[in-house]
Amino acid sequence: MSDNNSQDRPSPGGRNVGRYQLLDEIGAGGMSRVYRGRLQGSQELVAIKVIQVENMDEEFEARLRREPEVQKGLGHENIVRLIESFREHDEFFLVMEYVEGRSMARLIHEEAGPLQFDRARGYFRQVLRAVDHLHRLGIVHRDIKPSNILIRWDDAVKLADFGIAKFTWQGAQTKTQRGLGTPEYMSPEQARGKSIDPRTDIYSIGITLFEALTARKPFAREEDTPMAYVEVIQEILTKPLPDPRAFYPAISPDVVRLLNKATAKDPADRFQSCAEFLGALEIVDSSIAPPPVSSPSAASTPTVVVPRTAAGARVSEPTIARSAGAGSAPTGMAGAARPVARQEPPKRSVLPWILLVMVVLGVGGYFGYQEYLKRNALPVAHLTDADAMRISRSVAADTKQYQMSGNAGALASLFDEKNVEFFKMKKATRDQIRADIAKLTSTLASTEQFDINVKRARALDDSTIESEWIINYQRTKNDGSILRGSTSNLTRLRLVAGDWLITSQRENWTQRNNVPPPPKPKSDSAAADSVKHAQTPSANDDRDAKFDAVRAFITGVTGGDALTTWNRMTTGALKTSDEQTRFLGNFSGKGFDLLDVSASGDAIIARLAHEEGKGIQNIVRVQCRLANEVGGYKITELRVNP
Repeated sequence: MSDNNSQDRPSPGGRNVGRYQLLDEIGAGGMSRVYRGRLQGSQELVAIKVIQVENMDEEFEARLRREPEVQKGLGHENIVRLIESFREHDEFFLVMEYVEGRSMARLIHEEAGPLQFDRARGYFRQVLRAVDHLHRLGIVHRDIKPSNILIRWDDAVKLADFGIAKFTWQGAQTKTQRGLGTPEYMSPEQARGKSIDPRTDIYSIGITLFEALTARKPFAREEDTPMAYVEVIQEILTKPLPDPRAFYPAISPDVVRLLNKATAKDPADRFQSCAEFLGALEIVDSSIAPPPVSSPSAASTPTVVVPRTAAGARVSEPTIARSAGAGSAPTGMAGAARPVARQEPPKRSVLPWILLVMVVLGVGGYFGYQEYLKRNALPVAHLTDADAMRISRSVAADTKQYQMSGNAGALASLFDEKNVEFFKMKKATRDQIRADIAKLTSTLASTEQFDINVKRARALDDSTIESEWIINYQRTKNDGSILRGSTSNLTRLRLVAGDWLITSQRENWTQRNNVPPPPKPKSDSAAADSVKHAQTPSANDDRDAKFDAVRAFITGVTGGDALTTWNRMTTGALKTSDEQTRFLGNFSGKGFDLLDVSASGDAIIARLAHEEGKGIQNIVRVQCRLANEVGGYKITELRVNP
């Protein structure tokens, strides 16, 4: 955690607290100060938040002690990691990861000014994922603002400061909770002291995005007084959001609509989740129509010119001049005689000598600086496989959330902008991926299960991760059929402008156990027929039972529960024969899909397919004979490719 504004602040003089040494102050606000620190005996840098607790209000101290409770175990790539907390005498210390960068507030107001929308979109994509993670854990941040959003030099975003965060299961606010948060970013319900939910954070993110795009707060205090506080709260409650184009015209109408929805006065009119907000953010059109060309000629545009005296001093009154053209008066003192310049003898140019000196100094300075870096540089923290696993799990958690909600826009935001390998799509763009996901989502009635287990992950280099995701899913289609199975996806992540994005996702193996849609209602005559023969089981009923038994056996073996399925569904000599090792070794976890089941005399034939690559399928036939035993049909004989 860092804001990198320590140049003008005094050092605490190497003071030691706990296991750490305080180095220099990097931020301050309210009742706390933040220092850059170092773990004693190492070069590991940390950020240490120091809060004075002497004579502190008991309720405030209770909230303070909840910050590490809230922040503990959040485990998200875009949330500042808490290392530990402790108290010494009248000071409370929070030790956090050190973020080498600056806050969004400093970026906007001291460095860049209003951000271009596409740049802001990259930052807020990460903010929304972090806050979405909090909301899934039942936590409302309640104090989202530019100063609590830290941006590393590589543009990775870290959300900080959980001092007033609230668990959603804590119920309605108490009197002491009212007024918490920075007033300019409070939602109307928060300002009223009413019960809040995750939509409060969505409002604050919208206000923060407004400020990022305009470098202005939509509702701001001119001074820090109680009356000004009341006035800004009144504006939040009663005034509409100002049009951001009044401050910065290069904002598209789509962006204006996005801001208005995020900051609606009524929570019911806002985005109802961060995933919904993220999906809308991804598809917003940031382009605007070019401004009309003005009719007056550029040559006639008036320009303010401040003339100087002969000595070079500025005179008190500027004059209006126009670009030189036909009939224009001389610039400066109109009507005055133009003096004739005295010819100076030519001088020998010193430019080559100046350039030579600059080159010599530049080369010497470069090598001197490199030597300085070698002697003073701290050890570089390289991406480890443990980091790769943590990052992969974070992206996988977001993937699960957006798959369950069916939000194609939010899900597509996890992928790189272009040149993505998305299963059979090569060099796909994010828009193409979103369209493909939306097409599938439109066929689904619901997603009951979509669990992701990151089986392995490794860092190929400091900006590339390769991982394997095992996915178990169950989805119901609009026609009533059920899509169910497991798949292994090989997923590659790359650090792009501070954001870990998927650049490749392809199928390693898949096992499906789909259920067809229910049969259509029979006609009256067919229904009467079925009633007539309901009491007399037919040969077709017996065959269907065998088909079901073979399907259950094959899908159980190929679906990962092979040994249990074998022990449950085989009988006689087959149960303990060597065929078990051979059959399970060939089909368990090998990526076979069940194509169909048919009858051949008293045997049942199952056809399995295995994708060999480049569109080639290997078809295998498994012949089964069955016996009707207690508990249903069991497999007594197996033959592969008879």
